[in-house]
Amino acid sequence: MLYGFDPNKFPQVIDTDFASYAVPTYHPNRQNPAFHDIFYLIDGYWNVYLEDEEINLLPGDIAFLPAYFHHYSRQVCREETRTIFIHFSKEPSDRIILDNTSNTDDFLVVRSHSHDYGSIIKYFHDIVNCFWSDAQNKEQRCSAFLYLLLSEMSDIFKESNKKSDRLIVDLINFITINPDKFFTISELAKKTYVSPKTLTSRFRKETGQSLHKYQMDKKLDRVASLLRTESLRSLKNLAHSFGFYDEFHLSSAFKKKFNVSPSQYSNREINRNK
Repeated sequence: MLYGFDPNKFPQVIDTDFASYAVPTYHPNRQNPAFHDIFYLIDGYWNVYLEDEEINLLPGDIAFLPAYFHHYSRQVCREETRTIFIHFSKEPSDRIILDNTSNTDDFLVVRSHSHDYGSIIKYFHDIVNCFWSDAQNKEQRCSAFLYLLLSEMSDIFKESNKKSDRLIVDLINFITINPDKFFTISELAKKTYVSPKTLTSRFRKETGQSLHKYQMDKKLDRVASLLRTESLRSLKNLAHSFGFYDEFHLSSAFKKKFNVSPSQYSNREINRNK
């Protein structure tokens, strides 16, 4: 199932925010919601159903739950699961443009191992910040950000609609749910029962990156997300959580990727949101 949106009719953002679940919780059971729901899983794990199709979500995944389709969960999310959600209007011109697959998941989720989609995450933050601001014409601005987000997701879908290497997809999921470790090629080759050379080749073919660069980029993206939302969390704690030697190792890698130190990045985001 793939949705099409009219470029001449921007959807209206109805509600959006960050959501934190300190206690494991079921996803809301919505029988026939009159709005679309899209959310980005920052941390944790969630098992969601769309009608009878199961969608397992890991950190970094983005899910789209269309209006008038029953969505719910059969398992509670993990403790400390955090998301950014956006509810937006269903317009008369919205349409299902593909409905001939038995794997709904392929069409409704942008996976964390997709090629770089940092701009999508930025749009999530832009929409939340704009929605809760006192800015003039904020409704139109939110709609514009949302349309850009949906356009980016469409581009990623077209790119990722190629046949994926299941071994690499499973391996990426394993890396994602173990954020406190940097895995060597030898460790991962042993886990997947292929040679280091074969693993290196298949991983680069699937992701366009080396194993080390992929792990480093994803960890730094998650650190940046936490710096935006949890400014009081110490760099030492973040370094420990994401497998860096210490806060100096993390700070050096972060500056190399983002051209600013973690503290400068955090201060910039705080000032940006005032």
